[in-house]
Amino acid sequence: MKKLQILLLFAMTLSACNTKKENVTIEGTVKDKKTTELLYSATFNENFNNWFKDSVIIDSTGDFTISLNIDQTCFISLFSNSGYKQIIIEPENTYEIEIGSEQEPIELVNKSDAQQFYDKLPSSPPNAFGFLPEDISDYQNIYDSIRTMLEKELQDLRTINCSDEVRNLISTDRQVYYNLAFSTLASRINVTSLRNNETTPIDILKMWGNAVSDTFLTNSTTKKTSYYYDLLGMSFWYNLYSKLDYDSIKVIRNEKREQGLIHSYNIELAKSLLPKEILEFYFATYIQSSAKQTKFEEELISLFEQFRTDYPNSKYISYTQTSIDKIADFYLKVAADSNEEYTFVDNYENINSLADCILPLKGKQIYIDIWSTSCGPCKKEFEYNEKLKETLKNKDVEILYISLDSDQNKDRWENMIKYYNLKGNHIRANEKLEADLERELGRFGIPRYLIIDKQGNIVNSDAPRPSNLSELEKQL
Repeated sequence: MKKLQILLLFAMTLSACNTKKENVTIEGTVKDKKTTELLYSATFNENFNNWFKDSVIIDSTGDFTISLNIDQTCFISLFSNSGYKQIIIEPENTYEIEIGSEQEPIELVNKSDAQQFYDKLPSSPPNAFGFLPEDISDYQNIYDSIRTMLEKELQDLRTINCSDEVRNLISTDRQVYYNLAFSTLASRINVTSLRNNETTPIDILKMWGNAVSDTFLTNSTTKKTSYYYDLLGMSFWYNLYSKLDYDSIKVIRNEKREQGLIHSYNIELAKSLLPKEILEFYFATYIQSSAKQTKFEEELISLFEQFRTDYPNSKYISYTQTSIDKIADFYLKVAADSNEEYTFVDNYENINSLADCILPLKGKQIYIDIWSTSCGPCKKEFEYNEKLKETLKNKDVEILYISLDSDQNKDRWENMIKYYNLKGNHIRANEKLEADLERELGRFGIPRYLIIDKQGNIVNSDAPRPSNLSELEKQL
């Protein structure tokens, strides 16, 4: 395979230590020809975190090479148009990758036994909705079930042919994974108890405290695991509930949100609740993860300046700067004059059904985009906005945007319409309209697209997205 010197988009080379010699090579070939850039995250500044990515350019023949400086076994994550892959890397080794293969979107050639074992382990977020059962009243059995899963994985790991360093990394990674599950279970029980004016069971608090102990969180291997930042977040909440009562937390946080200071308040608390040695990492990741939600929260700009003051030599600054610049650009564009036409349907606050929505556009074919300002995939589709507008104009089709944002996000909704140049008709759904949409479509996720004919009938209740414009054109 042809090897080319990599071109990094960032000046910083990812490294687990300050060694000068690059001692790990990851080289590969892109087969799908759609991928022109490969993003990757590796351990640097002693931590692993998928929120901080570097990039390598794919050359004209589809080849790429990533060179890293590492002195310990660690993870690296690869991101392409085809998918995502997390692999275990060791010093002084070379790894071969294929992207766009038939078997896997990102495939590691000649997988080790340890990698094959790791690939088969559960990896869906243990703090996401649906990981735990809805009914958690029998929490002891849920805990025991999760504990059994962890113990079996660790037992099976002992039979794998690998180095002690690899075994330790996988073992710690699984403990972080399941400790996050334990913490999530405990957090839900705690909040449910407090909302019902009941005392949280002592064994629940003990479970939670054991899962987020400072000794475990500050361990050097713990910091190199996939869900480390998420577990730090659960530590934050555990310590907060240990110091303040539920009602006080609720009142204070509502006040801070109304003042636009909730992020600053969270960081202020983190400085008193989390171990000092992990604060730089937590602070930087908090800003990056919040900014990547593309809610364009102005408070994050000042919070980033605070981070720069607290950690002027931080390696994270160049990463977070890019995200913060996008927020600043958002407000510049919102403040600028625009020639676009944004039509807010008259009395949209009182529109209670899909039939009401389309009534003002009667006699027109309509393409409906259901979205919200907190939906990342919704906003990703806006990248195809200009081509979509041209297609709809040629087909004489009206576009109607229905936002599921609440009243408190009204300003953000109007600003994003301007920022993304969403020329067309706009409605922000009230509760009755949301309920009617669910009756029409069943339980649905967003973004969701509909095609309405000139008679007001739904001809496609799950129409192609703007990113699939060729298929959309066929159906209009």
